[in-house]
Amino acid sequence: MLFLLFQFTDSSALALCSDSGGSVFELAFKRVLGVRGCEARCLFSGARGEVVALEPLLLAPLGGQHPLEAHSLLAMATLSKVIVVQTRPRTKVVLTHALPARADSLPLLAWQMVLIQVADHSRVVDPVLAFGRDRALFFYQVGVDGGGRARATLLHRTQLSFQMLSLHWLNARTLAVLDTREHVHVIDVRSQTEVETLDVSSARLVFASSHFKAIATGGNVSKALVAAGERACYNTVVSLGQQLLLVGTRSVHALHMRTWNERIDHVARQGRPLAALELGLAFYEERAKAVVGLRGPKAHRKLLIKEKIFDVLDAFVDKMVGSGEASVDELRETFAAAANYCVLLDRRETLFGRYWEAASSQPEAEAAFLEALEPHILNEQLPAPPTAVMQRFVLHYEKVAKFQALEACLVHVDVSCLDIHQTMTLCWQHNLFDAILSVHTRGMQDYVTPLVELLTVLQSALSTGKQLSEQQVTLGNKLLVYVSCCLAGRAYPRRGDVPQHLQPQVKHELLKCLTAMHSRAPTDSEPPHPYLRALLQFDTREFLNVLALAFEEAEFSSELGVRQRQRIVDILLQTVVPGETFSASQVGALFTFLARQLARPGAALMVEPHLFHQVVDFLTTPLDDATPTTPTGQHEERQQALMELLTAPQGLDLCSDHEQLLQKAYKAKFFRVCELLHQRRQEYEPIVQCYLQDPFRKGQVFGFLRNLLVNPGYLEADKTRRLLVENAAQLVAVDSRKTAQLVNSHAPGLVPELLDLLEPEPLLSFLQALLHHRHSHSAARDEPLGPEVHETLLTLLCRLRPTEVAAHVRADAHCRLENALQVVREYGQVEAEAHLLERAGDVGAAFALLKTQFETQLLKALEDEGGEAAWSLAQARLLLTVQLGQRSVTLLDEAAREALWFPLLQMLMRHRAANAHHQHNHDALRDMCQHVLSSMLGHVSLSAVTQLMLQEPSFGQGKFGEVRDLLLSMLRGCEHEERVLRTTQRILNADLHARLAKTLRRARRPLAPHPAGGPVPASAPPLCSRCDAPLLRPPAAPVVVFACGHALHCSCAGGCSECPLCNPGSSLSAQSPSKVSQAVEEASWRRQRRRARPQETSLELNLAPPPGHAYLQGLF
Repeated sequence: MLFLLFQFTDSSALALCSDSGGSVFELAFKRVLGVRGCEARCLFSGARGEVVALEPLLLAPLGGQHPLEAHSLLAMATLSKVIVVQTRPRTKVVLTHALPARADSLPLLAWQMVLIQVADHSRVVDPVLAFGRDRALFFYQVGVDGGGRARATLLHRTQLSFQMLSLHWLNARTLAVLDTREHVHVIDVRSQTEVETLDVSSARLVFASSHFKAIATGGNVSKALVAAGERACYNTVVSLGQQLLLVGTRSVHALHMRTWNERIDHVARQGRPLAALELGLAFYEERAKAVVGLRGPKAHRKLLIKEKIFDVLDAFVDKMVGSGEASVDELRETFAAAANYCVLLDRRETLFGRYWEAASSQPEAEAAFLEALEPHILNEQLPAPPTAVMQRFVLHYEKVAKFQALEACLVHVDVSCLDIHQTMTLCWQHNLFDAILSVHTRGMQDYVTPLVELLTVLQSALSTGKQLSEQQVTLGNKLLVYVSCCLAGRAYPRRGDVPQHLQPQVKHELLKCLTAMHSRAPTDSEPPHPYLRALLQFDTREFLNVLALAFEEAEFSSELGVRQRQRIVDILLQTVVPGETFSASQVGALFTFLARQLARPGAALMVEPHLFHQVVDFLTTPLDDATPTTPTGQHEERQQALMELLTAPQGLDLCSDHEQLLQKAYKAKFFRVCELLHQRRQEYEPIVQCYLQDPFRKGQVFGFLRNLLVNPGYLEADKTRRLLVENAAQLVAVDSRKTAQLVNSHAPGLVPELLDLLEPEPLLSFLQALLHHRHSHSAARDEPLGPEVHETLLTLLCRLRPTEVAAHVRADAHCRLENALQVVREYGQVEAEAHLLERAGDVGAAFALLKTQFETQLLKALEDEGGEAAWSLAQARLLLTVQLGQRSVTLLDEAAREALWFPLLQMLMRHRAANAHHQHNHDALRDMCQHVLSSMLGHVSLSAVTQLMLQEPSFGQGKFGEVRDLLLSMLRGCEHEERVLRTTQRILNADLHARLAKTLRRARRPLAPHPAGGPVPASAPPLCSRCDAPLLRPPAAPVVVFACGHALHCSCAGGCSECPLCNPGSSLSAQSPSKVSQAVEEASWRRQRRRARPQETSLELNLAPPPGHAYLQGLF
């Protein structure tokens, strides 16, 4: 034998080796009296599987700090599995894992100590065994359980895209895998991703195939080992620390991984500084893979990486700026990276120090630097740039006319960083309204001055009477949002809130400004309340919405707040109602706002009665652009406002004339208001029309009518039914299904009246919905509908929806046959007439009708020369005819069935012979003939069918080819039926056999007699269930044991054939005791004879042979 593998262990006096026979030996070295010796112990015999790889676990580097130190673990791999065994203190198998793969691949093993985080967020250092074969790679963690036993746990498995030759750990996170193409793959274990690939085929690796083939000893190894060892490199590719050593034919090669800073320098030297910076950031954020050389505490590691990143970044910026040849795009890329990494790594002093100085030397570089700051300012990552930088920033963006971006940046930086004079001058020149508001509110805590100044600008634009420009509209919208935010205590334009201690003051000063009688610089012609007037003129509805939201705040709930609210409402009324500058829609918006304020709970607003009536009159004024079916949004808003006003406390009390209000509501098409007024007056009948005329609430009328029918206290039942009849047409138009459900559930007696009242189309929809509801919700209490209802529905279907008549007739069996036949004949509904004739028992007439219909359609298809639509309809007609023939076979005798089927077959054969020259028609008719033949087989005599085909005049020439396909089709159908018959007979016989066997097993089962009183000790003698005397008392007497388990003396049984205890009233088969005794003795004699037989014959079930072909004999 040859030694293939040799491995040292943690003990200097212990080693492991394996030979070409696949056995593993433990070698114990010793020295006795100066003489060195070695003792070998076989750990694994090659007879149980040839070991081709072994790897002991080395724990000595840990200094005896691991629980597995007391265990000696060895990983071995055969050609079929991996085995981990414990050799000390006693031999024990820890893990076995099958490794099926290709025969030319060898298993690979590698141990590594890895830091693993467990479920309770603690960390342990445990050995991880990586092993694999071919393309499959497995990772097992080996540790110690609570009982001190070694346990292996699967971590994960990976399927590689290449075949492995060698497997080695480089560190706890990185594997080096050599594939069959001699490429080294560096794999990150945690992410299972490939980091790098290196071609080492030039090294010309040395393989130990000659040793695995045992050429030196004559090749005395297995064929499996020879095939697998073709490319064995266990001893020529080894790892040493973080190096991979490869033995080539002419040299030894050492591969090692670059450290983290060497990797950054390598990428930077390749002229890819941005990639180097990204790699450094990956190291900093601990996203990088296969990291080498980065040790120490986390803060120290981050500091080292940060310094390295800025070394690369400094060189990058110096190169771009110092060369003077960089393009604008390259400068933008450079300073974008500089700004990004300075922000991410919190080195803003470097950004505004060294890099700003470098950028200031060139105009293009300065522009690129300033533009690189914009995204970080908008993300609030640079809230306080230096003032000098911001001055240049403002000048640059003004120069390139990026005012929108500049305004967004000014809102996000601290005001202390700005040159106030420069910034405000620029903002007023270019109408940067958000920036103006931001500088005043954040820098000066002044919330009123910017509002006054901007409202003055808006006033000037409104005073011209011209249409506002887009910029002026934007100003107005921003002012509305600003007022809304300030009154709610929120900051604008930035997110957040006004400082808590300033919120009451801001709200008070803002309301004071809005309700001021005059502006700060009034003129003689200035109207009162100019600021409030300007916002009302700009957008009355939205400004009133702003006030409505403000009135929800807690400040307006106190007594002082209610007074303030009353004052604002009075000012609004004084400003809008008498003024000529406001349109009717603006006045209407104010009245809508006032109505909702009055309807609020606890509003406590005081208005004069004439003003209340004025509000109601305005709200009920019809709009020109609203119709009953298409109400506008403003129409619904007015109706809702009036509803809230009337439902508020004291709402209806302020209106003296309810009748006039009702008329106005009808005129304005406020049907919800009309419903409210009718309910207050307990007038329920008009409410139905209120629902029906409201396009959005038509469907709710059914719930209202149902409530009236269920609760007669509101309205008498007869009046409700009359309402239902009077509005039946409209109800059916809204929803026929719900109408039918309502009538069927609560007023079924109205159906005859509705038959005379409704028009044909709605009546048809109603009747269909009614029948569908009765079928799907049938109940015993439902009164049956009269036949006239079903006949009316049938008539309407024939008139309006003739395509649905046939399906209706098949589903509805309540029509009187004579009347239904008369109706369908009148409208020419052939299919429906045939179904009714079939129901009446006249199958022949029904079949003749369908046959005639089919023949008519067939002639149309033949004249159309193969039109697909005509042929499809003909196929459907034929299918209906055939189905009718198949349904009626049980009602007819042999002669009647032949009279039914043969004319159909003869007609098809005649047309087929007549269209022999037209291939398409001939093929279609052939298929029809075969379909008819296959359908009639089993219902008519086969000999009669054959005789009919041979005697058909259209085949009088005597050519067998003309009937060959029909006869073959008939034979195939016969063969299929024979196969079905055999299968059925086999299933029946099997079932019969199973039941017979079950009965025999039950009959042979012994009976265990038990007393009627319940369980008794096993040693007690059996007792009679009636007299409680021993069954085996001398002298011997006949005993009867029933299937239920009761045992009785024959005299106690009384000759009953059933157990008298389980069936007390049974006295069947009352035989004499002597006869019963005689029967028992005969049964005992038969049992003795069966015991005396040397062998019991098995029970066999002789099945009948399959049916023959007698009915085919003599035909061919």
